[in-house]
Amino acid sequence: MDRLRVVFANIGSSLRKVGPTERLLIGSFAVILLMGLFLVSQWASSRSMVPLLPGAPASDQERAKSYLAGAGVDHAMRDGAVMVPADRKDRVLAQLTQAKALPRDSAGFFKSLVESQHWSHTRQQNDQLYVAALKSELDRIISEMPGVDSASVMIDVPEPVGLGAQVRRPTASVMVFTSGGGPLEQKTVDAIAYLVGGSKAGLTPERVRVIDPKGQRKATSEHEAVPTTYLEHAARVENDTREKLSDLLGYIPGVVVAVTAQVDVTRVSSKVSRAFNESEGSVSMLKRSQGVSSTQAGGSSGAEPGVRANASVDVNRGGGGRVTTSTSEEKDTEYENQIGMKVDDIVDPRGMPTMIAVSVNVPRGYVAGLVKSGNPEATVGEAEIDEAFEKKVRPAVESSILPHVRTLTQASGGKPPTPAELKQQVSVSLIPVELAAAPPQSNNAGLLGGALGGNLASGLIEKAVLGVLAVASLGMMFMMVRRASKRADLPTAQELVGTPPPLQSKSDLIGEADETEAALAGIEVDEGEMRTAQILEQVSDLVREKPETASTMVKRWITIEH
Repeated sequence: MDRLRVVFANIGSSLRKVGPTERLLIGSFAVILLMGLFLVSQWASSRSMVPLLPGAPASDQERAKSYLAGAGVDHAMRDGAVMVPADRKDRVLAQLTQAKALPRDSAGFFKSLVESQHWSHTRQQNDQLYVAALKSELDRIISEMPGVDSASVMIDVPEPVGLGAQVRRPTASVMVFTSGGGPLEQKTVDAIAYLVGGSKAGLTPERVRVIDPKGQRKATSEHEAVPTTYLEHAARVENDTREKLSDLLGYIPGVVVAVTAQVDVTRVSSKVSRAFNESEGSVSMLKRSQGVSSTQAGGSSGAEPGVRANASVDVNRGGGGRVTTSTSEEKDTEYENQIGMKVDDIVDPRGMPTMIAVSVNVPRGYVAGLVKSGNPEATVGEAEIDEAFEKKVRPAVESSILPHVRTLTQASGGKPPTPAELKQQVSVSLIPVELAAAPPQSNNAGLLGGALGGNLASGLIEKAVLGVLAVASLGMMFMMVRRASKRADLPTAQELVGTPPPLQSKSDLIGEADETEAALAGIEVDEGEMRTAQILEQVSDLVREKPETASTMVKRWITIEH
């Protein structure tokens, strides 16, 4: 501390010796140095972006981007890949896992974690390194989930066996330690099971066991998730319909809208096969044809045996037998028939509302205001309010709501509701008591408050601070230049040596003095006075020879005295 105190004292004494211009220059350099250090700190603290799902297809990248944009997570797209800050990658992966927005095959981007594989390693060594890296990454992701303190994943991957042996499928166990020692929520258990089940080929969520401090838990199957899916989808339809109708009736101050929906979440899968006739698409084509044809014919009969005359006309020659001819033909033909087929695989996820009930409560003050619109100072009775509600307000509200209810219920594909049924689904009533008007909600944040939220706030603050520092440094530099360019008034040689200025008078006569002869009295002069006289003489010589140097030296003496 003594050394620092001495250093600061020396700095302070040195600053007191310099003039205002030099002090302003030093201050400007200090501001510029602070600005430089601030910029360096901002650049050094900027987050490095890393790919979130390396190796994932474009569809999975777009789905992850949509989720991050909706959740307000800082991200960017580079070369078709989602980039997130490196220090938030594990937390973002945990959020994607809970939202079930990870790729269906998570092993694709987990393989990029293994960077220690070498060509000299055996296949078994590479598999072991991959499983170890996969386990480490799963541990980090699960540990970032809400309510989880730490996690340990164990994956058993059986080695491939020979022909004829029974194939063993991989299994996994996850030990989870919660922050407060309580049990895990079911949605967290499902997220962990689906994350681990999708990280290895052949591993399914059903073969993953999750153990929390309260015991073993299992993931929810598709059949067990149907009631939860129904409630979630019904609530979503009700909220969307209520918001739409509230915006539609926003011109009524204090209106209350309630919606109840019945939805169909059954999943229908069907397969239709149809064979066409020959004229509609079936064809018969000749594939092979071969035939064999043979003809046989008999010759003329021979003469009688013995020596006979061989003349053409001989009475001794008897009549011969009749000539016979036979023909046979064999033909083998093969046709190839192609029957036209049409196969339709129909998967209907449904999810449409089958029935919607809407209730709208209109404040009495709104109806009274309509009645008094022509005469604001008039007194309105209960009968007039009820009559105006039945004749004006109720028909207007029903005509606005019924088309939307009809459109939503017709989407189910069933029989469209009749007008009477639609009117039964919509109820418009008058609030029986007068409610106090709700105070208008003022948006204190305004545009500036909204702009200063989230990541935009930090960016604007940084830019504002940099702008203020830049303006301050420029102002100080301008003042320094202005002060430096101003010519200082230097004292004259007579003022430096102490000669009094001449008196301004109308007459040259200042006074009268008597002459007398007085003895010269001796004066005793000590060493200090002698030194002062010598300095004064030296200054006088310096003023005559080098007045600028003398002015600078005297100015420094004056500054030190002050």
